[in-house]
Amino acid sequence: MSQAAVDLRQEGTANAVRCLAQDARKWADYMLGVHCGVTLAKIKAGSLVCVPAKDLAKLCLRLGEFSRRGIEFVPLRLCKGRAGILVYVKSALQDVLFKDDVKEFLRGLGYEYSTLEEAIAALRVKIARSKDFPHEIGIFLGYPPRDVRGFMERWQVKMVGYWRVYDDEESARELFRRYDKCAGCICKRLLQGETLCKIFNIKEKSEAIL
Repeated sequence: MSQAAVDLRQEGTANAVRCLAQDARKWADYMLGVHCGVTLAKIKAGSLVCVPAKDLAKLCLRLGEFSRRGIEFVPLRLCKGRAGILVYVKSALQDVLFKDDVKEFLRGLGYEYSTLEEAIAALRVKIARSKDFPHEIGIFLGYPPRDVRGFMERWQVKMVGYWRVYDDEESARELFRRYDKCAGCICKRLLQGETLCKIFNIKEKSEAIL
């Protein structure tokens, strides 16, 4: 991740904190734009966002706006007052999880599934049984399988960006540039006062976020 992208991400997060007490919708937009923007834009299969458990309903209500774009979400963990939410592009994640090499890799870790929903349910079970997120969650976040395997097997790291890269450095570098460009554009527009719905050309529902 470039320094410019990091700076925008930090500014967006700071604005989210400031907005929370005053405008829950702006807060939700900042949190989703900063942490899940590349998934909302459908160039990354999945993203993970963590928020205070008491604010989970506010974030989920905002995420519901994106169901028309094929974006879905599921809470993965509630622990110590925090909630972790998987935000994903349904079609993209399904394509990832049903690749032969991915299914074989996950089967070796105890996953048996015939639908996307079963795969996510299996992930939630693994999370519930462990103190930390299992390493294979990277697959659900759109990380290349060989990079996930490399992390688990402690291969030599080639570069670090949105994840640690162990395999195809050139492809990862190009992908990270796309992510930076997309995330930067979203954050700039949010900081200029636009809503996520406007950015993604979604007709906004009238219901207020309480």
